[in-house]
Amino acid sequence: MMSDSGCIQENIHYFEVRVYYENTDAGGVVYHPNYLNFAERARTELLRYCGISQEELKRLYACVLVVAQLNIKYEKAARLDDIIQVRTVLEGESKALFDLHQSLWVGDKRIADMNVSVVAVDSELWHVKRLPEEVIRKIKENLNG
Repeated sequence: MMSDSGCIQENIHYFEVRVYYENTDAGGVVYHPNYLNFAERARTELLRYCGISQEELKRLYACVLVVAQLNIKYEKAARLDDIIQVRTVLEGESKALFDLHQSLWVGDKRIADMNVSVVAVDSELWHVKRLPEEVIRKIKENLNG
């Protein structure tokens, strides 16, 4: 069963979001930047699932997570009322960054595929900093079995 933060099975985080009218364009399909929003929600819920609060990350460690690089390939369109399932896999990590592969699905059809690099940044000085060990540990525990 999927919680509000999704679920993890076989090192993949699954998160579902429904397409609302506000997500569509004049053609009746999901407006392309909204796929990025859906993926962002999935990343936030992945952290929450792992017991990591972005607000606590900022308050306790003066650390925020930002997208440093993103590459997306759109394959098919999602439409009003579709349930999009975002699947997130940890591809790699370093002291300041983790690389994720995210794919968006409607049923058995992949509609978008992306690679995302997320980096830790000091919330006051806005320069790259080490990810707190606790964050790396929790993510690896959940996504690496």
